[in-house]
Amino acid sequence: MKETLVLRTVIDDGTANLQCTLFDKEALEMLELSELTVGAQAAVDIKRDYLLGKETLMLLRFRNNQYGELEAVCRQVVSHHPDAKEEIAFVESKLKKLKA
Repeated sequence: MKETLVLRTVIDDGTANLQCTLFDKEALEMLELSELTVGAQAAVDIKRDYLLGKETLMLLRFRNNQYGELEAVCRQVVSHHPDAKEEIAFVESKLKKLKA
């Protein structure tokens, strides 16, 4: 039976933080691994310092957990090296289309 890889993280944008969970493929992508060759905890321990403070662009689904707190589930890791100016231009272009 295949073990499910679950990576629980905290997203912090400087104004607030949010719990985020990544499963299997997305967790491997966040860890920048093609497969898990060591135990899940060992992989996270090895990558922990690399992941701290890392800017990453993800598609998230939001929900309230059992305690009524907002949390996110990662649907896709889009980029490990997002360009803020490029992302702002993308969002602005989408907003202009919505207003038209």
